[in-house]
Amino acid sequence: MIIGIARHGETDSNSMKLWVSDGDYPLNEKGRAQAKLLATSLKDFNFDLILTSDKKRTIETAEIISQELGIPIYGSFKIFRDRNYGPAEGLTSEEIYAKFGIRMKNSLTPELDLLPGAEKVEELKERVLKGLRFIIDRFQNHSVLLITHGAFARMAYRIINGNDVGIYIYNCSNFIVKCENETCEIVRDIQHINYDDSS
Repeated sequence: MIIGIARHGETDSNSMKLWVSDGDYPLNEKGRAQAKLLATSLKDFNFDLILTSDKKRTIETAEIISQELGIPIYGSFKIFRDRNYGPAEGLTSEEIYAKFGIRMKNSLTPELDLLPGAEKVEELKERVLKGLRFIIDRFQNHSVLLITHGAFARMAYRIINGNDVGIYIYNCSNFIVKCENETCEIVRDIQHINYDDSS
């Protein structure tokens, strides 16, 4: 089976460089344009259905792709959410450093594990593995497009590729995975949607 994994389009919180997990923001104008470009970049893969997290930004991205490509949205699930940043929620990298002394290298920054309420990297890894198993078990004979968040997509890439050194998951960045049973490999590496991306 084929699984496409893509981050949602830009929100105002992304343009303000905020680390957001639980916050529920819609796409902005740029994000909606990015979603249309994402649809164009995925059209040759003939996905059967779309899955999303339960956040507005992934659902709206999926709705645009669904309209552009005629792919039905199967459902939205909490398991595909972003990493929970705990007390760092809604702060910029500079504010996180000033408040907690943590330099946010990326969404999987391990030092964030020290903050009470933040989702630990290993906890996120287990959730991503569970989410991928859910897709593989339920949709074995289908091609599935997952619209998710930066940390979920980055962890999925790390799990499947073996590492995530030197990569970045911008808004609407995506990659394509081929799975047989529970063995997956990346068949199209990360593609970026270059629409003046500020995320």
